[in-house]
Amino acid sequence: MPLNEELLSKFTQNEKGDLYFEDKLIVKRDIIAPGPISNPRVLSDTGTTMTITWDPSVSEDVEFYYVMMANREPVKTTVNQATLTDLRPFGEYEIGIVAVDGSDNLSETKWFYGMTGEAPVPPILDNADIQWGYDGYILDIWFLNFIGATSIDLYINDEFETTLPKGRTSYSIRGATRPNVYNIKAVAKNDYGVANPMLTTIVL
Repeated sequence: MPLNEELLSKFTQNEKGDLYFEDKLIVKRDIIAPGPISNPRVLSDTGTTMTITWDPSVSEDVEFYYVMMANREPVKTTVNQATLTDLRPFGEYEIGIVAVDGSDNLSETKWFYGMTGEAPVPPILDNADIQWGYDGYILDIWFLNFIGATSIDLYINDEFETTLPKGRTSYSIRGATRPNVYNIKAVAKNDYGVANPMLTTIVL
């Protein structure tokens, strides 16, 4: 059936996409942006994976959401939750969330900062190497697990000996004698807490 050119000529469209018939509006294109989401927050994280959620847009015509981070493809989701992967441990990310309706109108982007977890309490110092010094009267203690700690409190025979600062992983007991017994306790600390102590008994 051939097209009715005369009838078609009575349809017009403006730059917004509104459709008219004989100059009467019959279809108005939706150009109203949906309302933004609210209350974005981190639901859970594993250090390298972060699951976020938010309160949905109040607009009823939202079809999906975009979750955006710098230098990454947006994550598209039809629910108010998304999981972001391949993150760096203990990192901070600026995350944007936008609602999209059926006419491809975008809401205002809601930005927030998400963390992949706080720095952990330092590990238990369960690995120490005890050696005699060169002159036979110095006992050298080398801590082999110092990750995450900003200091180590060292106790010898239940008496506080010293605090080793970050970056220092050894200590020498001068005047050590044989035969003798030394009870060594080392406690790793950082801004987030205190690890369980390492306890070592040295029998010389």
